[in-house]
Amino acid sequence: MNIFLFYDMKFLFYNETKIGCIHTTDKPSKPKIQGNLNIMVDSYLELNCSSDSTTAPAYYISLRPLIYTWYVNNTQLDGETGKTLRSRVTRNHKYNRYSCTAREKLESDRSDPMIINPLCKLL
Repeated sequence: MNIFLFYDMKFLFYNETKIGCIHTTDKPSKPKIQGNLNIMVDSYLELNCSSDSTTAPAYYISLRPLIYTWYVNNTQLDGETGKTLRSRVTRNHKYNRYSCTAREKLESDRSDPMIINPLCKLL
């Protein structure tokens, strides 16, 4: 006897019988950015954007991860759709504002912007 619990759109099923509704807002939660903001010039910056799905149970997100969009100074970075942004730091990064969004069916609100502090080695 196969027993399964699965999620489809906004309904919860058990053995192909609808057993309940899932209340959603249809867009992921507002993302938060974490990472080391004080970073040496010529090293690599790693910022992580994290958001939670509001349309799927927590265990389901590993099967269908969110898609992330990264922005620098309100300009979208092409090709950056992962949870982690990795970039080589230069002195020119000093006033850049990094933000991100998460997308499932709909796009989340944009995260609060983060500004890194590139550190230079003293000679």
